[in-house]
Amino acid sequence: MLRGLMTFIIILLLTTLQVPAQDLELALVHRAGGAEVARSTLKLVGNTLTGSIKGEGVVVEAEQAVDDAGNVTRYDRTVRRAGRLLSRVTLTLRTDGDGYRLREEGLLGTRRSSVRTGKARAVLDASWPEAIVPVLLGLDGGRFSLIDLAAGQIVLANVLPRQGRARYLDLSGGGLTLEVEEDRTFRRLILPGEGGLTVVCADFTPDATSREVCPVSVEEVEVMLPVGLPATVSLPKQREGTVAGVVLVADAGVRHRDGVGAGLLSALQRELAWDLADGGFAVIRSAPRDPRQDGVSMATLREDVRSAGALLAARIDVDGERIGVVGHGQGGLIAALAAQDRPDLFRAMVGLAAPARPLRDAMKARLRARLRASGSTPERITAAEAALDEDLNRLRDLPRDVEPDPGGRLLQELLPIVPTTAYLELKAPLLLVFGSHDDEVPVGQRALLQTVVALHGGERLDLQVLPAADHEFLETGVGGAGKGAADLARRRHPSLGPVVRGFLERRLPKK
Repeated sequence: MLRGLMTFIIILLLTTLQVPAQDLELALVHRAGGAEVARSTLKLVGNTLTGSIKGEGVVVEAEQAVDDAGNVTRYDRTVRRAGRLLSRVTLTLRTDGDGYRLREEGLLGTRRSSVRTGKARAVLDASWPEAIVPVLLGLDGGRFSLIDLAAGQIVLANVLPRQGRARYLDLSGGGLTLEVEEDRTFRRLILPGEGGLTVVCADFTPDATSREVCPVSVEEVEVMLPVGLPATVSLPKQREGTVAGVVLVADAGVRHRDGVGAGLLSALQRELAWDLADGGFAVIRSAPRDPRQDGVSMATLREDVRSAGALLAARIDVDGERIGVVGHGQGGLIAALAAQDRPDLFRAMVGLAAPARPLRDAMKARLRARLRASGSTPERITAAEAALDEDLNRLRDLPRDVEPDPGGRLLQELLPIVPTTAYLELKAPLLLVFGSHDDEVPVGQRALLQTVVALHGGERLDLQVLPAADHEFLETGVGGAGKGAADLARRRHPSLGPVVRGFLERRLPKK
């Protein structure tokens, strides 16, 4: 009893919440990848918060009520497409005033649950992220309690200052960043996950170079790789002596060093860089080459990775004998091959959703996943796979004296590579991490790698599967549902950062 009372008192002391002194009314725009995807409203009158989101044929409507102390007493949110109810969440305070009752309705039925103790100052809802805005506007820092609908529990959220006038809501799996104007009015809300989604005032246009500001614990410097590619080095601000270094290698199709492009919109590279730098590593991520450009080959891609590693190793604040590499998707295979080239440089490697089968199988899996997501019929998917096979066969059989289409030479070099062989030949310790709902590396391919690890891994090779995560390690719904009409801001899987950091800390220990 005494311990519980002391915990309650400490939480009260840590809380610096200030309810906005006046009502609030905002007209907002949701942007993803630079494009407008929805419009929303947000209105706070007294103790009642209401709002809506309209976009892509979907309408979200929500209402939240709080008591005079600022605690949530009721929350109701619906999502409809063409008038049809897709999902509804109703949150009500328990009759004894301690904890909440949660009711969720959807196409798969109704689920009831109970949060048995505590009260929350705010609701965290991926389908209506605006609900958090009034609370954050009243904060400069500190902690407060919120109810996370995805987890179905009350959590203690920490608000941290960021560079400029921003504040960051630190949450497991990816936080939110709120920027305000000089007069403390709303500027924009930056969400984790899908599309680098931002919510801005309808009359506000983000600067062309506008991007999420890094944590106050991290500093970044722009550099140029010896091969001529621009890159960013993320460093912990508080560091003593030298730190271990990590090279990030992006997935195929990425067009920006943050990890955005060709359907990959969640800035995985940037989030990993900040997470690792906050954990004490120096991390470099570079602008990837466009594989369609002349002269791009396996040799140049491998040299890019080696060049980034060499640049890190040459820094006076980095221990050149403690360099690791982390590759995502096809970048995991490139990273493994580069680490084979320089076993003296790369002492550990992490492959995130790296391919298990040769390129042909990986491309067909990706094609199937994207066609299914777009609603294509099985017949159309089968026809598309056959067309892809025909194109790859034509490319494979192309005479060496005939120049292929842009990017074709690189594909020719990738087609015969067997990823499992590359991983087994790697001398450095290797961790392979997958999401259980990754459609681009299906369960059959992951099972192949699990067998390889079991037979040949020993102490050097390990594999982990994160439950309810997709190819970009964003949290998925029941049964693996990814981005949907009611899912505007999925979060990074909370285990990804700890798993990667833990492996690198063990394999790149301080001397």
